[in-house]
Amino acid sequence: MRKKIPNREKSSKGSLDFNRFKMEILFVRHAEKREGEGDTGLSKRGIQQAENLSERLIKDSFNELYCSDLQRAIETAEIISERINMTLKIEPSLNE
Repeated sequence: MRKKIPNREKSSKGSLDFNRFKMEILFVRHAEKREGEGDTGLSKRGIQQAENLSERLIKDSFNELYCSDLQRAIETAEIISERINMTLKIEPSLNE
């Protein structure tokens, strides 16, 4: 005897409707970094790039905001997080 599994909706074609489990992930590369070797922060141009991107992202809705622990990634994400009013979560496993 087959048991009915709750919370699984079928589409009009009879198959499971996976669209209700849809997730979108947006990856953003850090903005331009200052010249030099190692973990440098953003250049003046990079700061402007991050500000421009944050203006584009303000119209979207996000549940989470993560970045790696590299200085250039943190600086890029901090500019975005301030503009979209989200708490930034630093995740070292996202490093290049």
